[in-house]
Amino acid sequence: MDRGQRALGALVLVLLAVAPRTPAQAQAGWTAGLARLAPESAAEEGSVLLEIIPRLVLARLDALPDRLRSASEARESAELSELRARFSSGGELAVKLDARAASFLDPPAKGSVETAVAAADKLVQESRKSLAQIGATAAEAASPVAASLWKGHASGELVQIPKGGARAAAKKEGLDLLIWGSLSFKEGYAIARLSAYDASLERETWAWRGACAIDDPAPLAEELAAAIERLVAGREFARVDLFPDPPSASLYAGNERLPSGSGTAFVFAPGKTRIRAESTGYSPWSTTLDLSMGDRIKLTASLSRLSTGIASISTDPPGAAVYIDSSPAGAAPVELPLDGTRRVATAYLAGRERADAVLPASGEAALAIALPPLDGLGPGGRVGAAKDRFYEAFGWFFLSLPAATLSAGAFTSYSAAAASSGSLSSLIVSRNVSAVVMAASVGACAGLAANAIVRLVSYIGAAK
Repeated sequence: MDRGQRALGALVLVLLAVAPRTPAQAQAGWTAGLARLAPESAAEEGSVLLEIIPRLVLARLDALPDRLRSASEARESAELSELRARFSSGGELAVKLDARAASFLDPPAKGSVETAVAAADKLVQESRKSLAQIGATAAEAASPVAASLWKGHASGELVQIPKGGARAAAKKEGLDLLIWGSLSFKEGYAIARLSAYDASLERETWAWRGACAIDDPAPLAEELAAAIERLVAGREFARVDLFPDPPSASLYAGNERLPSGSGTAFVFAPGKTRIRAESTGYSPWSTTLDLSMGDRIKLTASLSRLSTGIASISTDPPGAAVYIDSSPAGAAPVELPLDGTRRVATAYLAGRERADAVLPASGEAALAIALPPLDGLGPGGRVGAAKDRFYEAFGWFFLSLPAATLSAGAFTSYSAAAASSGSLSSLIVSRNVSAVVMAASVGACAGLAANAIVRLVSYIGAAK
């Protein structure tokens, strides 16, 4: 009986392990993926259209509308969840009933049989109670869920369909929806047949068929992309594609801001919708569209720069080419409007080194940009050379101090000796010689000090 108990327990655990687990249980959000088309016969195996058509579709699916399940899909998903719960609780109850039966035939090593049976009965009652509480699960209320494409598509991959088919591929990649299908050729046309596998329902929920000329698959890709959008949305919508200038502008549809990097707005209610774009340093742009479900509209939002002042830029020597944030602004001198943002002006001239200056955000400003001769050192090299010259000059000045000090001391000594000796001729000569030496050494020291000061000023100027 103990052997049978272990076998039954192992069987139940295996069944529980293979019980379906939807991607929604494993990750948040809702994800759709597109697979490479399969050839319907060996003759189509080498066709480049098997990958080109899905990639053209993905290029048009740069954004997906929010996913909304229909009421029938919600009910079906709820019923499947209930069946999974019953399956799990039933398997648990079977294991505990088998353990209770084993308590009669295989007495415990410690304690009485009655105690073991009582403990087993308690566990059985708990499992029965859990199973009895599972009732009809109410269908989830319809609420949109953010939809996105499979992460592999961003790196140019297509979902691979293994031998287990679409179900195995969706489970492996954590997909809620997998679009897959085949391609065949007839009389110069490519015929695509596609299906959609819904992981939450564990079945195919959609079928689509289209055709295109072999040398022009773009219309088929456009039609298929629109069909996938409708499938994902689960309801009618209008699509507005915005192309802002500058590209970094923030985009809004109604009161909702579009995700960063996306210029696509999906509108699910007919009527007037305000579309607007905003960017720092630019005047806001907006328009109001009267949309009907099914509309596909493309708009260019060109924002005008704000003007909050004038900056006059001159260069030394004049005539240098001036660039503002790498965009050409003309030859110096130039006047530029300020727009509330701090930008960088760069000046170029043949034979001169490039120089930069930061423009103020607003107000009136006059900037003079000096372009040093092209000496091959560069700003950093010039700073280093000026530093070396300063330290060299300071070193010579420092070395001259002992000589000046010694010569001044010798002159003082000879002067005192000559005065006390009654103007002895030899001491007078020595005093005069030491005076000349002192004057020369002090003068040299003063000159070296002045040179060190000049080099210091040059070093500070280069560092600036």
